[in-house]
Amino acid sequence: MNVHDQLTNPWVIQRVNARLFELIEAHGALSRRYAGVDAAEFTMEQTAFISQSIGGPTVRSAAELAAARELPELTLPLLEARRELLARALNDAGAPRVLREAWLKIEDERRSPGPPRS
Repeated sequence: MNVHDQLTNPWVIQRVNARLFELIEAHGALSRRYAGVDAAEFTMEQTAFISQSIGGPTVRSAAELAAARELPELTLPLLEARRELLARALNDAGAPRVLREAWLKIEDERRSPGPPRS
């Protein structure tokens, strides 16, 4: 059974992304990196990305998923701050442990492609 199938309320994914965007907007340096990003669009795209990544229904093409997977160009300290905000958003939204663990693993994988950022 995949992670998505284990969720009793898959809408929690949307709540986490909405909360994450609120936290990013309140973070000085991260908010500047996400300037011009629409909150509703961010929530929708990231919700589709995470849902599909954990075994949910396919609603985006491979190209759309690849675009959603990309993070803005962030320094290592900002990547770490974003991960901390994600962990907080997962807790704030009441995400179950299985989702928190899977999502943070995906976040770590998103941060690792390419050469290290300084």
